[in-house]
Amino acid sequence: MNGFNIWLFAHRINQKKVIQMASAIPYMPFYPSDYLSDTQHLTTQEHGAYFLLILNYWQRGCPLEDNDRKLSSIVKMDQFDWAEVRLSLEEFFEIKDGLWHHKRVDLELRRVKARATKASNAGKASARKRLNGNENSTVVQRSFNPSSTWDQQPFNHTDTDTDTDTGRIPPEEDFL
Repeated sequence: MNGFNIWLFAHRINQKKVIQMASAIPYMPFYPSDYLSDTQHLTTQEHGAYFLLILNYWQRGCPLEDNDRKLSSIVKMDQFDWAEVRLSLEEFFEIKDGLWHHKRVDLELRRVKARATKASNAGKASARKRLNGNENSTVVQRSFNPSSTWDQQPFNHTDTDTDTDTGRIPPEEDFL
């Protein structure tokens, strides 16, 4: 491989990483009562490690590799400390085919992805309707609200058109 081909290969790998990172879901549903009911027996260190594994799993959107070096890095522990907490944390995962699978995170990922797919499909259908001449498909009519202009102005707005300024101070209920 010449220098250009090596650069191109590295660029494509980095491009894929950027695409994968950009597609990560920026939030994660979390149910404290469910979490605590299953984890009351964990030490503080085990809670931290478990939560970091869950967050990494969510961010990546896929099971974790069963590699002690990588897992210890995810939980920010050295190999010795990781070996001590690993046994406690294995009960929350199904380890098969060299991967740590988490049933609840997989379920939540499927739910979020299904909602995103549904919203995307609805948006595409709406766009198709607009392109096919159905002009009223996405029009939203604004209801009459006499105080709407007050709501739209920033708090520190200064009226520069003095010849039309009536000096009227809006009633207090306009700000509620």
